Amino acid sequence: MVDEGFQWSEDHWSAQAIPGLKADPVAQAIPWLTDRLLQMAVGFSALLLFTATIWDFQLISSHNQSFQRYVATQDFRVQALELSKAVTALFHAEARFTETGLEDEHEDVHRMLHDVHIGLTHIFETASSDELRQAFTQMNEGLNEHFRALMSYHDTMTEKESSQRKIFLQIPPDRLEGPLNQILAVAKQTALDVEADFKSTSGQMGVAVGSADLALLIGGTALFALHRRRVQTLATNEKNLSDRNTTLRAAVEDRTTRLGQVETMFKSSLAASNMTMFIQNTDLIISWIHNPKFGNGASLIGKRDQDFMPPEAWHQTVKFKQEVIKGGVGRHLEYSYSIDGRTIHKWLQIDPIMEAGRVIGIIGVALDVTERRQRESKIEALAAELAHRNQNLIAVISAMARQMLNSSETLNEFENRFTTRLHSIARSFDLIIGEDWQGAPLRELVHAQIKTVDQALLNRIKISGKEILARPESAEAIGAAIHELTQNALAYGAFAKPTGSVTIDWWVDTDLFGQSTLSFVWDETDGTDIIPTLNHHGYGMNVLEKIVPKSLNGNAFVVAQPGGLKWRMRCGWTNPTPRKIEDIAYLHA
Repeated sequence: MVDEGFQWSEDHWSAQAIPGLKADPVAQAIPWLTDRLLQMAVGFSALLLFTATIWDFQLISSHNQSFQRYVATQDFRVQALELSKAVTALFHAEARFTETGLEDEHEDVHRMLHDVHIGLTHIFETASSDELRQAFTQMNEGLNEHFRALMSYHDTMTEKESSQRKIFLQIPPDRLEGPLNQILAVAKQTALDVEADFKSTSGQMGVAVGSADLALLIGGTALFALHRRRVQTLATNEKNLSDRNTTLRAAVEDRTTRLGQVETMFKSSLAASNMTMFIQNTDLIISWIHNPKFGNGASLIGKRDQDFMPPEAWHQTVKFKQEVIKGGVGRHLEYSYSIDGRTIHKWLQIDPIMEAGRVIGIIGVALDVTERRQRESKIEALAAELAHRNQNLIAVISAMARQMLNSSETLNEFENRFTTRLHSIARSFDLIIGEDWQGAPLRELVHAQIKTVDQALLNRIKISGKEILARPESAEAIGAAIHELTQNALAYGAFAKPTGSVTIDWWVDTDLFGQSTLSFVWDETDGTDIIPTLNHHGYGMNVLEKIVPKSLNGNAFVVAQPGGLKWRMRCGWTNPTPRKIEDIAYLHA
């Protein structure tokens, strides 16, 4: 009897352990050396796969940092171009004033000087270097010369002499153009450097992924070859030693079990990697296949690609395989096809099987890379959406800055008002991003805008509206209105007194034409019967009665009532339709 606890080793499987089995040492050394080489190939592929994976994780972090620097550089370039436009507009305004001497042209020069100064300040806040600081100082000195010239004319403007209007001609243009060109050059060079770094990390990521794929190919091929060799050896020995004693049969059974474990691990590895392996002859008839994506392995033996693959797929694979058979050199192909409206991406590696210097078949590995392609598409869509939102945001901020600059008496007043509204826009933008660009929950939007002014005010409001999701453009506009109402209530209305409170309500109903509409009401009371006086010409009223309702194709009004004011807005309403991030191209129409 054979001891059940006895474990067979390679020594027990050798010819020396079995009487009568003797083989040529050279003949034994060749298979042993082949097996060891294949095992070394498997170990090398595992090490290569591990190294490529670690490298890939590092590259992903570096790639993300490069992308963030790329976005910041693009913002810097946009601000530099805006500054260039402002300087050009200043020169045109000064030329018109020198030519006409009109008071309106004089005011335009003054306004353009402020625009250039603000644009220069924004650039200095965005990016800073020794070269930029030097250009900033020189340009600031040039601006001061223009300001002094403007004030000099203002002190003597009663004389109205044409020679006095030519004061700007005395200032060399390069006092502003020289530093401006330096800033533009720095912005351009910085963008080129960051873009080169971004492309470099992208290329390295491709090398890392290719290394991982190569490791899988080497390891899978080596395991397959090792498995085939051992199965053939086992079959030969079983045929020649069928009449051997129980000891030999136990050794064969032990060997078969271990080979089955190897095969199981091999199949599990292929299944986990989503990889298909196959062998075909020169007529492209399948003789072996594992983990197929069309049908099952047994049913595909003896068939060609066109017998089970979609036409769009086999037209590409058949031509490619025929080229490998003809050339006798392994190659890879990445192709795609559609099934039920869904695009499938495949990576295919084909190597020839050679015998006596001629191709007798091919061995192939197919890998589904659809998810990887979808991830790349998602990254591209996110980048496009971010660029689009940045353009819209810059336009909104520019318009807001121009209006506030016209209505602000000092730069400090402008800075305070402008900063608070930037925070308001940022809160709305955060909520939209949190909902994957679908919109913003209206209740959270109201809370966020009031918290931007003073979080303690949340205890003095009552919200009656049901939770709904506002589209991105609606969320931005309503957020701006809530911010203006909160600021006004804190300065002059219900929040200015300890007993004051605000009731906020909204609802969606249908108008006479069957269209869905949103009604939004802000109702203040400070506990008194005093009716406030409203200034309908201020910036805040302009936002509430014109800008916000116009952007939403609706209407709104503000009325004074005992204890505070009441704002009501009504506009068309469409519930946001959930979209995948890959399908957000509609936002760029």
